[in-house]
Amino acid sequence: MGAGRPHKEIDARLFEKLCALQCTLNEICSVFDCDNKTLESWCKREYDMNFSEVFKLKRQVGKVSLRRAQYQKAVDDKNTAMLIFLGKNWLGQSDRVDVSGVKDTAFSNSFDLTKLSTEELQMLKEISLKANANVDGTTEIGSNRKRTRKKTTSRAKKSER
Repeated sequence: MGAGRPHKEIDARLFEKLCALQCTLNEICSVFDCDNKTLESWCKREYDMNFSEVFKLKRQVGKVSLRRAQYQKAVDDKNTAMLIFLGKNWLGQSDRVDVSGVKDTAFSNSFDLTKLSTEELQMLKEISLKANANVDGTTEIGSNRKRTRKKTTSRAKKSER
């Protein structure tokens, strides 16, 4: 009996570059003209890991290159739209803003409400409720939920007719 088919020749350096470029398993297989099982077997022989483990390891080089390019573009060209997109999709970056360290005294949480009139307190309550209104039209007050409805004045009803 024969020893079976010879192993497919796969260039490890090219394979690692394709991983760094975030190529998918199918894309890498198409470059080497092989199927998924062949590439999986090769990864086991070459790296003693399956494809996904090798890919996770080797794609990090691409992430470093992307970070370097983002920095260069941001500094040199001030044109970062595509790099922001890639950073969000490949690097897990987001548009989160941390305001927990804000030290602006104009917006501190300690207000002396005793200096306000009853009307001003009512206005403040209404503004607060409006600012906290959810998209679905509800307002949360503690654990209670109150449904708010848009009121129609008699003038508005007459103009609709």
